Amino acid sequence: MKPNTGRNSPCTCGSGLKSKNCCEGPRAKGLSTKRNVPIYVFLAAAAVLIIAVFLMQKTGAGSSPNGAGGPGAAPPGKVWSAEHGHWHDVP
Repeated sequence: MKPNTGRNSPCTCGSGLKSKNCCEGPRAKGLSTKRNVPIYVFLAAAAVLIIAVFLMQKTGAGSSPNGAGGPGAAPPGKVWSAEHGHWHDVP
């Protein structure tokens, strides 16, 4: 007579669990149950970055107080050039 070694039969190690939940489970086959964790971490980081960029654009962070698009108050002897996107010396 053939021994009962199906996935739903009790495990041969004597644990009392089904074989599919014990020695024949994903770890016994070399599969990790946490293999998608790096993907989720990457997606979460990307979402945080996208939200941060969106909020910076919406609030105007990084723009000059006079609305010219510069990075804040003008340094002494400089003027913001919206055309070039950087500071120039005052003529």
